[in-house]
Amino acid sequence: MRNRPELDKAIDALPTKGVLVLAERDRTTRSLVDGIAIMQRAHKLGPYIKVLDKPGLDLTTPSDRGILALLSGLAEEERTPILRRTNEGRIAAIKRGCKLGRRPKLDDHQQKEAIKRLETGESCPSIAKKHNGSTMQPLPDWQSWTSGHVSRASSTRLAMVLLIGLLSPSPSTAQQCDGVALAVATNERRCLRPGGGERFKDCADCPEMVVVPAGAFVMGSPPTEPEREADREDQVLVTIARPFAIGAFAVTRGEFAAFVAATNYALDQGCYFWTGTMWEERSDRSWRSPGFPQDDRHPVTCVDLKAAKAYASWVSGKTGKRYRLPSETEREYVSRAGTDTPFWSGYSISTDAANYNGTISSVLGPSGERRQMTVRVDSFRPNPWGLYNVHGNVWDWTDDCWNESNADNPRDGSVRTTGDCAWRVARGGAWNYGPTYLRSAYRYWNLPHNRSGVQSFRVARSL
Repeated sequence: MRNRPELDKAIDALPTKGVLVLAERDRTTRSLVDGIAIMQRAHKLGPYIKVLDKPGLDLTTPSDRGILALLSGLAEEERTPILRRTNEGRIAAIKRGCKLGRRPKLDDHQQKEAIKRLETGESCPSIAKKHNGSTMQPLPDWQSWTSGHVSRASSTRLAMVLLIGLLSPSPSTAQQCDGVALAVATNERRCLRPGGGERFKDCADCPEMVVVPAGAFVMGSPPTEPEREADREDQVLVTIARPFAIGAFAVTRGEFAAFVAATNYALDQGCYFWTGTMWEERSDRSWRSPGFPQDDRHPVTCVDLKAAKAYASWVSGKTGKRYRLPSETEREYVSRAGTDTPFWSGYSISTDAANYNGTISSVLGPSGERRQMTVRVDSFRPNPWGLYNVHGNVWDWTDDCWNESNADNPRDGSVRTTGDCAWRVARGGAWNYGPTYLRSAYRYWNLPHNRSGVQSFRVARSL
């Protein structure tokens, strides 16, 4: 490692108040993302990640924030339960100001004892103990641990430096929350783990939300994905720099009714109704009567883009939090929930897992049911991040203008405000569409004033 001497000097010279992550590029970016996730869990610093792809970074420059080094080897060790506990012990020691080294070669009992000592806060210096007549060696210094991982990864190239500034609360405060400390409603504080699927509400009539983690993902579909729209689903690497919250469900009829009652909001008359063979615009159809039976736990339909944004604005004003429509990038990100397959559940889907037209022949799933209506928003299993019906049931509005490809995507999760803004992007598929439209990468367009029995939305909240 070319910068090893400089790294040693930096670690020796500075206190452990912040973190410098040196990530080695693996065969994929997965270990890099995992490494970020570990540090987010340890330091709650997701919003402050900065990517500095600068080989000339001066690691010897002192800072009153301080640094520690962590290589991608820690991310790889995170993959097994016992090593995860080892890393949690390291994290606890880091917060006490220790510099830890590589995991010593111990038997299972000795390793558990070492973890226990770290977790219970024993002092950082040498903590050798006798066990069955043998001496447990103290943990070596942090540089030895990093050096070991560098030698094992010597074939890879140091490509990215992620600098996480220490802008979080004091260590004693941070230790109380292993996720995102969130202000909920008017006077409640919650600690939520991004991606954990735990729901929260900012008011009685507000939608139920989940917090999703920061991370990187490949937007679009690979050339080998069946039934892909090649030109519209080109792949781009996107980085979501900070966690955000999004509706666990599409906004329900009951939640939308509360908005209408509070604001006297009036949608334009009429809604497109699917007859089974064609779309008809019917003046007697509306979000209250879309043409099929619903209750207050069904997704609201027959809602145009203007009404969806008005709803988000109302929730923002009611709660003092920033609610909005998600971008199409965010919508694909939360649909995938860390996966890279056509659906979060794998390479195929069935009507036992989603609401769509199962009579349409497709290599993406077996023949199945055709319900011809919405189902309740909590139907079927949620994805790994706690979102329901990201595939099928109803289309979700996003705030993006339509573009024919992903090529000019901002790649940071933000909304695309350029392109053909006479059309807007919808995502997710719906109850009368075939399985190809449900794929995470599928991009659909709709007129912003269009109201139909398949069009709904879910809201996001910036943290």
